[in-house]
Amino acid sequence: MHKNVPRAWSVGARLMAPLLALFALVSPQAQAHQDPASCNASGLQQFPSIVSPAGSAYDGDVITYSVIYVNSDPDEAGPVAPCNITGANADITLPNGSVVNVLVGTTLNVGDSISCPGGAGCAAGPYTYTVNHANEVGNSVTALFDIAGILHQDADEEVASDHDTLSKTVIHPSTVLAKQADQTAVVAGTLVTYTYTERNDGDVPLTLPSVVDDMCAPVTGVDVAPANGFNDGDTNANGVLDQGEAWLYTCAMVINADTTNTATGRGLDPNGINVTWCQDPQSPPEGVRCDQDERAQATVRVVSPLVVEKTAETRYDRDWDWTIDKRADQTDLVLAEGESFTVNYAVAVNQTSEDLNHTVIGTITTTNPVGNPNATITGMSDMLDASGAAAVDCTGDATFLGFPHTLVGGQSLVCTYTKNGASPNDTENEATVSTSGVVPGGSDTAAVTWGAPANVTDECITVNDSNPNGPQGVVVCQDTIDKVIEYQVTFGPADGEGVDVAVTCGEIDWPNVARFLTHDTQETGQDDWNVHVTVNCFQGCTLTQGYWKTHSTYGPAAHPDDNWDSVGGPDAVFFLSVQTWYEVFWAAPKGNTYYNLAHQYMAAVLNANNGASVPVDIQTAIDDATALFNAYTPAQVAAMKGNSATRKQFIDLAGILGSYNEGLTGPGHCDELAS
Repeated sequence: MHKNVPRAWSVGARLMAPLLALFALVSPQAQAHQDPASCNASGLQQFPSIVSPAGSAYDGDVITYSVIYVNSDPDEAGPVAPCNITGANADITLPNGSVVNVLVGTTLNVGDSISCPGGAGCAAGPYTYTVNHANEVGNSVTALFDIAGILHQDADEEVASDHDTLSKTVIHPSTVLAKQADQTAVVAGTLVTYTYTERNDGDVPLTLPSVVDDMCAPVTGVDVAPANGFNDGDTNANGVLDQGEAWLYTCAMVINADTTNTATGRGLDPNGINVTWCQDPQSPPEGVRCDQDERAQATVRVVSPLVVEKTAETRYDRDWDWTIDKRADQTDLVLAEGESFTVNYAVAVNQTSEDLNHTVIGTITTTNPVGNPNATITGMSDMLDASGAAAVDCTGDATFLGFPHTLVGGQSLVCTYTKNGASPNDTENEATVSTSGVVPGGSDTAAVTWGAPANVTDECITVNDSNPNGPQGVVVCQDTIDKVIEYQVTFGPADGEGVDVAVTCGEIDWPNVARFLTHDTQETGQDDWNVHVTVNCFQGCTLTQGYWKTHSTYGPAAHPDDNWDSVGGPDAVFFLSVQTWYEVFWAAPKGNTYYNLAHQYMAAVLNANNGASVPVDIQTAIDDATALFNAYTPAQVAAMKGNSATRKQFIDLAGILGSYNEGLTGPGHCDELAS
């Protein structure tokens, strides 16, 4: 507010004096004017104010002004005494340049006060201005308030005036919300992450910024680079969305159908007004400043992956390999003169198979579901779990010109695959179709089942044997249950009953061969077996144990038998007995079966050493007796109980060897031969 001062102080007043004097001459009011006694100054003042809005204004807001005009004596008739004011004119120059004539030719006597609008002489109100960005200077709009009238003093008249300005700060809160999905086309069940950017493109900071999404929650601020408790876009870490800052938010949700969701941002401006998107910008809710950039949408489309269907067919060949094994229960056969013996033969054939030329073939049908966008197939592979990749060929489909191949919705591509040299261990076959773009590829798996072979070779053979009794032209196949052919051959004298092979004194070999021949490839195999036959014709004769114990160097026979030297002489120690052969011979058994066997054993050994033929059963008895003497002492055998199996063995062997020594078995007794 600018007050008038006395004439001597006011240059403006002096300049306007002639005009006011002229005005006084023609104005009856001025001519009749009477000033208070001793007035010497102007008390004219104006008090402008903004009725609304409170706080900062926005573009489009209506500013309502009021003003009070007074002519007062602020110092109560002190050295400066105000005078009456006549012909006062007051106006308001609005920020857009238009003028409101508030008072015209109005008298304000000392002590008067006029409130406009509404006061006496005021122009009808309200006095309003709609904020226009074009009228702003430095983010504010300014109205000018002026009043001027005639000041009456003792000597003459001067102009009294007052000039004021009133500015209103205009703010432009504004944000731009952007929203982006990390995937725009997905298969159902995919987790999609949305990223939101709330950027302050206005000229004031916003507090408590936030973003909400109508389908995804919660929307959270990004605080990772570095994590400090502030949004990554809060560059000065003050918790306020300052001008130029762009705060980041994120939210994730599973998409199961085509989805368009909407995010809305908000923040409080310095007036505490919520700056956000409005459904009806012309009628915003109470306490809301509409910002239509505070809304962003993102659309994620659900597409179906390609449908891949495959088949798997197998084929292979089987070749059978055979082996033959010929055996007999005798290798060395010892016969006594005139003795017959039957040898048991067995010819066993066995087969193994080798599966060859394994091949897997099939089709791969790829379909882009109806309603899908075009799919771009970039490649196709087919893998067996054991033998690896198969060769895929799509050239049989007339639409195929190579990869990449475009497959429109509802269309199929049919390819084939072949795997030569597959593994018999292959059990699973997977086809994979890869794509680029929004339509995902797909895969399918088929079981690899190896059924019956396509071709079989050498599943049967014919078996022959050089033994007449053996197999002759016998057919054996891989599914024959019993693959062992058994037969017998009897060896003995030519006139023996049932003799197949006649043998005479001495030794002979009886080799024979079993053979097979495969039916398809004519492969052969054979195995042989030889029986070495010895026919012992009896030689020499046997002497009793009484002869041998009396014909050592100790007598009593006059002429010792030199055959004693074959056992080391009569003084040789007899096994574990701690006695010599001579002492054992002359020891009376007295019920100890050790000595019963020892006497017959010593005689049998001396007989054999003397050239008497030893039949097989006798040799076996000698060997068994040797083992017993290496295991037991006379005392141990004497202590055995009557039912002891070992004691019984001593008795039995003594009987067998006794019969041999006495000529009941074997070549016969020497006395009998002599006679």
